[in-house]
Amino acid sequence: MSSRKRAGRKRKLSAQQSRVGTSFDPQPVSLRVERPAHGGACVGFHDGKAYFVKHAIPGETVVAKPYAAKGKVVFAEAIEITVPSSQRVPTIWPDAGPGGVGGGELCHVSAAGQRLWKAEVVRDNLRRIGGTGLAQEFASLLGESGDPAIVTQARQTQAWRTRCEFVIDEDGYPAMFVSESNELRRVHSFPLVTNDMQALDFWSEDSTWRELWRPGQRIRVIDCAEGVFVRIGKNWHSSEGKRLLLNEVHYRVDGKLFAADPNGFWQAHLEAPHMLREALKQATQEITYWGALELYSGAGLLTDVLLAESQLESLIAIEGSSQAVLHARENVTDAKVKHLSLSVTANEVEKQLVDMDLPGESLVVADPPRSGLGRGIAEVMRKCAVADVVLISCDPASFARDAALLRQNGYQAVHLQVLDIFPGTYHLEIVARFTAIDSSAK
Repeated sequence: MSSRKRAGRKRKLSAQQSRVGTSFDPQPVSLRVERPAHGGACVGFHDGKAYFVKHAIPGETVVAKPYAAKGKVVFAEAIEITVPSSQRVPTIWPDAGPGGVGGGELCHVSAAGQRLWKAEVVRDNLRRIGGTGLAQEFASLLGESGDPAIVTQARQTQAWRTRCEFVIDEDGYPAMFVSESNELRRVHSFPLVTNDMQALDFWSEDSTWRELWRPGQRIRVIDCAEGVFVRIGKNWHSSEGKRLLLNEVHYRVDGKLFAADPNGFWQAHLEAPHMLREALKQATQEITYWGALELYSGAGLLTDVLLAESQLESLIAIEGSSQAVLHARENVTDAKVKHLSLSVTANEVEKQLVDMDLPGESLVVADPPRSGLGRGIAEVMRKCAVADVVLISCDPASFARDAALLRQNGYQAVHLQVLDIFPGTYHLEIVARFTAIDSSAK
């Protein structure tokens, strides 16, 4: 995640200078946008240049106002919809509209339209980044263009976020960053957060929270099993505004409480933990494995799903965050599991796979950061004869790169599911299983 400048400071740009410093013509143009691109924009063409237009929907004719440029690529926002799509709906979050804050790029798109959008983004990245061969390999799993069946969407498309962060502007109001900018903009609502978080009324003129925070402070709000908590600067507060110590919280998933760090990572959507666990079950239901290695295992959300395999003899879970590992040891106490706090490098993965020394089939489950798995780990899978790899990815571009690397190392994609657990945004989650198909990886 890119660093942000201190609250209240704005980067000064000339009227004809982009956010990446390239000059461009700021005059609006009329064009038809054709397909979605990862990042929340649609691609169209005008006067020999490619336009990436935000706040549009594929198939629409729009008036687009440029705000940035890089070479022959122009970045713009749709300021007028000439021919609207049937998937267009009134935005649920006006603050995230043209010229507004980031984090709600698809709030003007229907739920059905968002499924179509995200399915096409995955197809596009597999084709452009993974290449024709990889795209053909995934064709039977993805279905035809225009078919969103591969995308499983969360039932709750509003009031779903269990955490949010914002900055207090110079006037004492909650603010977020304008999309692709360091400029802060006051927000008047946030309909994506849970109802209990919205009930705390951070956004109004007479909010009592304004007495507790100061301009420039960063605010974090979480909604967990114990209730809603608010971090102002470095100090946590109850939903009533009382200061308290908060080192651990819990989230209820499938009837079980999972401990987590209030300052750390947890899945944002209320339904996401359950959906990810179900997706892992579906990805592995047709295979049997005696040994499993879980990479980037976090607080153990998926670990006990792997333990449900009756034949499992050993499971090693590797996570770089020592705090997450402490919670994982609390969440999953089965003697078959060895929780390790290690940097997930190719050398370390190879060492752990060799140390498992198990007969029969082995499985690797990896949920890497946005940058992806990488060449080194993909090569280790082949070298150590891993039978199956389940890859969980939040970025379609890095997923396409990793899928291509696994293919080069003797693996074939046999299962794919796309989860829309970030409704109203361009984000998505991909769960795929790859199986070894040649002697070098069997």
